Amino acid sequence: MAATPKKDDLKSRFEAAAAAAKQTKKRPDNAALLKLYSYYKQATEGDVGGERPGGFDFVGAAKHDAWAKLKGMSSADAMSSVIHVDSDRFRYCSTGRGGTPARGACRFRRHTRRRR
Repeated sequence: MAATPKKDDLKSRFEAAAAAAKQTKKRPDNAALLKLYSYYKQATEGDVGGERPGGFDFVGAAKHDAWAKLKGMSSADAMSSVIHVDSDRFRYCSTGRGGTPARGACRFRRHTRRRR
């Protein structure tokens, strides 16, 4: 029974992180968006299915390739990856406060780097 609240907590934090990413004022670079897309799709739908888009659908092919790289990743791991997306880009972090976490509290290098 103790595992159920953790799963619900993870899901609620995942949904909050996804909503924060959609409402960001500044558009992140394409690499960050692609990474967020692939983790989101892996968390919500599981492994990639269907054929890779071809022809001149470069965006669709890039999305498919990024999602295919995550094949085999569990839904919980993908959800936690969405939660830990760089807070400077999406104004959200695993601390849930929306700011930069304390030094060493986040796994991203940008957060642990000393400010000048």
